[in-house]
Amino acid sequence: MINDHHQLRWLADGVNRMALGCVINSMWDCWAKIEKKPLWKLLGGYSPKVKVYAGNIDLNFPIEQILDNATKNMEDGFKAIKMRLGRDTLKEDLSRVEAMRNHIGDDIELMADANEAWRVDQALKASNELANFNLTWLEEPITPDDFRGYAYLKNNGATPIAAGENLHTLKEFQQLFYYDG
Repeated sequence: MINDHHQLRWLADGVNRMALGCVINSMWDCWAKIEKKPLWKLLGGYSPKVKVYAGNIDLNFPIEQILDNATKNMEDGFKAIKMRLGRDTLKEDLSRVEAMRNHIGDDIELMADANEAWRVDQALKASNELANFNLTWLEEPITPDDFRGYAYLKNNGATPIAAGENLHTLKEFQQLFYYDG
């Protein structure tokens, strides 16, 4: 039985849009192969302003494993690392972020992905507490279509917010960017 807004949204919109995305991506790939160019060149190159980060995001890893993975990430040349949040308590998440920040130092960018783990009030508290660790961003702390909640967090939270990974239409992005409450 579907009793979760996120599950219903996924079934109603996500599957069809993901299928369409696969078709569109295949078409881009075919075009690149016909032109005998990598897609990034076909689309105009790259920007040195767009940074690559390591996705050290498994919520279930013990902290020691996350720190070992971060060491490997840095040895591989990464200058930015993302970790996952959403443990049972905010205190536990903060402890993990503090350990990671202490481990990687201030020269490595640190991002955190909460994967929609919190209500708006919890996300606001987390945003303010996480400001102590100089995060580049806090990603998807609440459900992706809570545009009012994202506007509230943007205006009241202390950590920059990243969102949009689970939005599928231009209208949804417009709502996220321009929601005025």
